[in-house]
Amino acid sequence: MMQFINRYGAEIIKRASEHLYLVTVAIFIAIIVGMPLGILVTRKPKLKKPILGFANIM
Repeated sequence: MMQFINRYGAEIIKRASEHLYLVTVAIFIAIIVGMPLGILVTRKPKLKKPILGFANIM
């Protein structure tokens, strides 16, 4: 195990950092899109089905 970590440790850290960056960006985009849509659904219940359908597809 230590031999693997010594050999690929830098690559593991690099890929983990990339993964964390992508997750952070995806969560930020989801919040930017989801919060206004959630507020819209509470104010206009008629839009609930199309918005939830779109969210389920995404």
